[in-house]
Amino acid sequence: MTSSDQGNKIYFVSRAVREFLVSDVKGQIKVVGAGVKIFEKNPTKNETFDYRLRQEGVPFILPSITKRVLRMPRVDFVTLLHNRAILMDNLSEGKHKDEIKSWDGGCVLFLLDDPEFVGNRSVFLT
Repeated sequence: MTSSDQGNKIYFVSRAVREFLVSDVKGQIKVVGAGVKIFEKNPTKNETFDYRLRQEGVPFILPSITKRVLRMPRVDFVTLLHNRAILMDNLSEGKHKDEIKSWDGGCVLFLLDDPEFVGNRSVFLT
């Protein structure tokens, strides 16, 4: 659901909440806040992506994300967390470099590739 006609933010709400909100055809319900922010309008002018992924929304859509996901070994993920940036040439595994070079600018999901952290224990950074 969006918070306005412009759709600057896209929220995830449960099916029951969505049905409740949609059933208000007279507009009598005033919603102050509902759901978890999944996407937000990208403030920079980017021809490829109108929205950017929000960190708090990732757990809800992680199983559905198939593109622009970089699974990183622990050493690279820790470097990214400490420095808040990492040069692609400095990745410990070179297999991702060609894939990353083909991507246009935009949001990337960095996912810790560690058997200890999978499923609902996944560790990620957007």
